[in-house]
Amino acid sequence: MTAFNAYESWLGIGLHEQPPTLYRLLGVPVFESRTANLDRAAENQLSQVRPHLDGPHAEVARRLKQEILLARTTLKAPQRKAAYDSMIKVAQAAATPTPAAVPTGPDPTAEPDRNVGKQLGDYRLLEKVSDTTAGPIYRAQHKSGAVVELKILKPSAAKHAEVLKRFCREFQITRRLSHPNLIASFDLAESSGLHYLALEYVGGASFQSILQQHGPLPVEPVVELMIGAASGLAYLHRMGIYHRNIKPENLLVNHRGQLKIANLILAKLDDEKMLNELGDGEALTQPGQVLGSVDFLAPEQAVEASTVDGRADIYSLGCTIYTLLTGSPPYPAKGTMAKLMAHRTEPVPSIRDKRPDVPQWLDRAVRKMMAKEPAQRYASMDEVVEVLQRGGNLSRKLLITIACVAGAILLAVLGVMIYSAS
Repeated sequence: MTAFNAYESWLGIGLHEQPPTLYRLLGVPVFESRTANLDRAAENQLSQVRPHLDGPHAEVARRLKQEILLARTTLKAPQRKAAYDSMIKVAQAAATPTPAAVPTGPDPTAEPDRNVGKQLGDYRLLEKVSDTTAGPIYRAQHKSGAVVELKILKPSAAKHAEVLKRFCREFQITRRLSHPNLIASFDLAESSGLHYLALEYVGGASFQSILQQHGPLPVEPVVELMIGAASGLAYLHRMGIYHRNIKPENLLVNHRGQLKIANLILAKLDDEKMLNELGDGEALTQPGQVLGSVDFLAPEQAVEASTVDGRADIYSLGCTIYTLLTGSPPYPAKGTMAKLMAHRTEPVPSIRDKRPDVPQWLDRAVRKMMAKEPAQRYASMDEVVEVLQRGGNLSRKLLITIACVAGAILLAVLGVMIYSAS
């Protein structure tokens, strides 16, 4: 029996398009701006949902109705639409290859993924999203109809006790968290000898892939999206969790223009209650162990990863913002040791040396985030959020733009709720 899916059954939105953008939700072309067309499209979509408000899927229908109404409201408000469109353009950038990257035809040497279409526990594998050192990541469909991201741990990696424990702990941590800029986790299981983790499907692309294809990004979308990154990290820090691996590869933008923080496998727990509940009587990070990515690694984390706090994430986020705006990491020295030494000894570079259009307040903020000594950085990630929002006396227009992000986040959350209820 085919699982029920409201988007597909009522609105004709296929699995590959879910969760839909606001434009797809209304069934209009991307960046449509004519009010009459938006009203007419929204009413058409609502007419498909209303008959189900009193049926067996009434709760799903109510949520989908609310999502359509919010989409119409957002796209009819000029400033909110402009902010949403700017984020959509960033998200779509990775899906639009540069001319050099456009394939001229099918690759005769490419082999089809034999796992696509197969069943793994309660999940059917739809397509491979990416490969990581720990194992492949698939877009998959649960038997309930929900589309998820499935992280599969390679058997060779699962043989290492620490790797397997970190993989399992990522689920134990993320299932306790609830924040619009964090990826929700649904399931941890083993089938056919494979360990896998089911997560919220984000779609879109990582900032790393966007940079590789399109180079440095515009200032305004970076500021807006980094507010989301800082907000998610501030939430983690309040929960006593430090990410320790913030970099463009672990910051995703979905096709709704919403930022998501990924990959908590290296996270440090600083909450005794959570440590006890997870059974981590002994810390996974041993004294002297180096964790993280050298291009974004705080100086103190390179020396002793087991004792860092939230200020290490502030440093890494500063390096990430620098990279997004310039197209290269702050210390592009060759070799691991040379990069580690540069983080410790070389002056903090100015973004404006490469991007004169970057406002001075943002350059100052990033340089403070990247201060060599933790005590010289912002005291907390909440302070980073405040600085990015204020932006050196941000104009009222930009404040409205930032407020729009909350509307887009709410719509994305509603979409996830619809999946769950379906």
